[in-house]
Amino acid sequence: HPITERVVGVDLVKEQIRIASGEKLSHKQKSIRQTGHAIECRIYAEDPEKNFMPQPGLIKHITQPTGLGIRSDGYVYEGYEIPIHYDPLISKLIAWGENRTEAIKRMKRALYEYKITGVKTSINFLARIMDVPDLIDGKYDTHFIEKNKDLLMATDIRCDTLCQDIAIIAAYIDYTNKLAKLQPLKPADKNGNSHWKTYGRKKNLVRI
Repeated sequence: HPITERVVGVDLVKEQIRIASGEKLSHKQKSIRQTGHAIECRIYAEDPEKNFMPQPGLIKHITQPTGLGIRSDGYVYEGYEIPIHYDPLISKLIAWGENRTEAIKRMKRALYEYKITGVKTSINFLARIMDVPDLIDGKYDTHFIEKNKDLLMATDIRCDTLCQDIAIIAAYIDYTNKLAKLQPLKPADKNGNSHWKTYGRKKNLVRI
């Protein structure tokens, strides 16, 4: 339902509650208009390389993506333990764009920003899906994974907890190095030239 909600702008769950309470729908069918394109990726605590086996465990760190056109419906937090008794779904990640191409690009960016350590997730697998030609062209069916197995399944490289910690530290060092290259912010130089504009332009170049 998040996909439908995103393209029509209607809270479907709210409308269901209204109906269950004996109230009328807030909208008529003729008033519904679809705008843009939306896609959804389900973030699971599972290992795609092991036939999508659930991966229960403790979430040590989580950074969820934000930005224009991005919606993340989740419930977990740092310190939360993925249980063995239920579906290992972590969140539903939705990307909206004016068209399919833009929606895919935004989803790729969102998956790149989505960081979870402590448990193995489907994030990298989903990121690879975004680059598969069949997905981009909208030519897919229930045999999609089997057909594109060579493109979707990662190499034999494994990253344990220590490896993940090192990767996070390296990413942070890279980020701080980029910030260090920015000139210290000053109100103006002796000639009256504003540093705000220069700072803003440079800051926009910084990407994590």
